Amino acid sequence: MQKIAAEDAVDVHVIRSGLTPAGIDLGSPSLRPLVRPRPLLLVGRGVSTSEAGEVWHLLDQRMDIEVTLVDIDVVGRVDLDRYTHVILVDGNYGALSDGFVASLKRWIEAGAGIIGGCCGTMPAHIAALSAIISD
Repeated sequence: MQKIAAEDAVDVHVIRSGLTPAGIDLGSPSLRPLVRPRPLLLVGRGVSTSEAGEVWHLLDQRMDIEVTLVDIDVVGRVDLDRYTHVILVDGNYGALSDGFVASLKRWIEAGAGIIGGCCGTMPAHIAALSAIISD
């Protein structure tokens, strides 16, 4: 266990009981189960291939999280309900269809997550994405 924890830079703590000194005990029906992430990564025209590749490698190869790569030109035909997160690396997302943007808004309002930004993401990019989703 120590070797695995060291390889992944994770702290591991031993517990002797599920009882906690305060709050919800481990194993309580009040605890919400973790949901395995099912991320969708947008790729293709206008999207940084090096950043998309880096994110894919980190999630798929290092963290063992299967990532679905979808081309920006066909993402409007994807059922977002199959995913927990949409990942937008550095790129130009102005070509996203109005239908996809509407679906994305509903999906976020239902509690899903959007992850965006990296090295080249500037305040103007964030403002533009926020404006698209807020409209």
